[in-house]
Amino acid sequence: MRTAIWITVAILAAAYVAIALATVDRRPDQAQVNALIERGVEATRERDLTTMVSCISPNYNDGELTYDRLRLILAQALRNETAYTVETSDLSTRIEGDRATVKIHVKLKHVGGATFYDRKILLRLAKEDDRHMLVAPCKTWRVIDAENLGLAMPTPELF
Repeated sequence: MRTAIWITVAILAAAYVAIALATVDRRPDQAQVNALIERGVEATRERDLTTMVSCISPNYNDGELTYDRLRLILAQALRNETAYTVETSDLSTRIEGDRATVKIHVKLKHVGGATFYDRKILLRLAKEDDRHMLVAPCKTWRVIDAENLGLAMPTPELF
């Protein structure tokens, strides 16, 4: 009986690894970058902080914000903001090896129509080492830097 259990576990583990290796994203870089941007836009529409942050590198640093501070600001903004719509335009991408630059115009509007965020953003992306399904080594595009986000960490008030 024990042998049958171990054989079953080994077969399931081998199947999991095979599926992980077979489903690694092998699309061209342009398609992967476009998918990252679309995933980030959709996460913003859906107010999905976890997916939004998954598009950002843990090494993110734009001079003002780090990964942790950006995550905190995004969480506060999602918690405090009422329903909104997301509009994007003027998307342009330039890929050079393991680095990419994305320019995009983003507008966020309240459901009533008032625009509360309107910026042309420059995102810098890099391919980072990752693991697909925790086992298959791969390279994943993530945002490592941004310009003109217009987000600032509120300064804590002193007594």
